[in-house]
Amino acid sequence: MKAWNLFRQQETYLPSLEGVDLSGINLTGANLQGVNLKNSKLVKANLTSVNLINADLQESDLIQATLTNINISNTNLQGAILSNANLQGAILSNANFSNANLQSANLSNANFSNANLQSANLSNANFINSNFTKANLAKANLTEGVGYGNNSSCNFKEANFSDAIVIKANLQSCILESANLTETKFDNANLYGANLKNAIIANTSFLNTNLEYADVTGTKFFFAHLNKQTLTNSSTKGI
Repeated sequence: MKAWNLFRQQETYLPSLEGVDLSGINLTGANLQGVNLKNSKLVKANLTSVNLINADLQESDLIQATLTNINISNTNLQGAILSNANLQGAILSNANFSNANLQSANLSNANFSNANLQSANLSNANFINSNFTKANLAKANLTEGVGYGNNSSCNFKEANFSDAIVIKANLQSCILESANLTETKFDNANLYGANLKNAIIANTSFLNTNLEYADVTGTKFFFAHLNKQTLTNSSTKGI
């Protein structure tokens, strides 16, 4: 990696690594800023602390890759496969993850602020203590995702969840303040103690959802699917 990083320091042009197979390679600390990695194969690769700012990783294969403490700000990962990948502590602000597969990925302590996750698959993912402020999660799949553990939760303030599927997800104590929850499906999800202040609830489904002690102060409520079990012992004043 020393030779590669020295090359990047001395040369001004950006090399293309489109379609290359780097599976299992240790790329720790590499400077890949702005590099074209479209359709590349990085299965089980170690990308710890790699600089991928403004890189192009469209349709790349990162299954089980390690991307801890990585900076992927403004990076294009549209349609990328990151199932079972480890992105713990990664900086992903303003990145494009639309249609990406993050199933069962470790996203804990990651920063997804202002990221585009439209139609992304985050089912069974771990996003405990992660920041999704103003992220676009429209039509995303967060089924059975985990956002709470060890007394830590996640922040979805002002995020767009319109048409998202959040069935059976654990969002206990998570912040969804001012989030757009239009036509979002939270069926059988855990929203115990969640902050839903000033959220937009329009044709939202909360069937069998745990809303106990949820804070809905100032919620913009238009229509929701609820049942008696949902409201049992719930603190839902304002809905």
